[in-house]
Amino acid sequence: RRRRRNAARCGIALGLVPCALYLASLSAWGEPRTAKVAGTFYPADPTALRTVITNALEQTQPTAAEAVPRILILPHAGYPYSGVGAARGVREIQGRSSYDRVIVVGFTHQDQFAGTSVDDREAYMTPLGRIPVDLEAVAFLKSQPTLHHLERAHASSEHSLEVMLPLLQVALGEFRLVPLLMGSATLADAEALAEALATLAERGNSLFVFSTDLSHYHPYEEAVTRDTSTVTAILFETPDAVDRLFRAGSLEACGRGP
Repeated sequence: RRRRRNAARCGIALGLVPCALYLASLSAWGEPRTAKVAGTFYPADPTALRTVITNALEQTQPTAAEAVPRILILPHAGYPYSGVGAARGVREIQGRSSYDRVIVVGFTHQDQFAGTSVDDREAYMTPLGRIPVDLEAVAFLKSQPTLHHLERAHASSEHSLEVMLPLLQVALGEFRLVPLLMGSATLADAEALAEALATLAERGNSLFVFSTDLSHYHPYEEAVTRDTSTVTAILFETPDAVDRLFRAGSLEACGRGP
């Protein structure tokens, strides 16, 4: 009898383990995704952070274009290195509040995996406050080929997505976020993501932010030449041609997938 009672108790306990794990996952899902690189890539203090971004924006001037930008390609190094460069792009959307959502596509530097991970947390939290996630858009993207949720990708200290967020908060104020991380640089995965994003673009007014640095560690003149070639290829070449140039080493960008 004692053995049966112990076995029954053990069975109940084992049954509670999955339940407890499930409840814990629900609790975590409801909590905002917290900042991982605040204090390293950008200031952790809200006042200092807003001042750094405001000063960077003041060093730039918007173009005379009247059209509302739909796509930005921004660098994601630490703010002391790429803050002004990123602010140059963000300046184009400053004060525009007409976007239904902002899709930010980062690229994992360390953890490689197939396809693209879409984060399904309800919100992100930076030193400047809470950013709600557009869960309807997230659900749509997760239903598309090669797009899925990989928790370890978003729980890591990957910075390419996160460093975009305070810049967007200062420029736009409130907005709804759709956070993605690409885990590979294959043409097939990039094309699958592009097709999914093109379909999402038909659903309201979206802003697409692609996070990438270009060349690294070259003398200034060489870096300018390489980066100009990369920008020209992105603007005027086909995806197949751009992919071939990257694989040949003719172009450089750590976020080549997006």
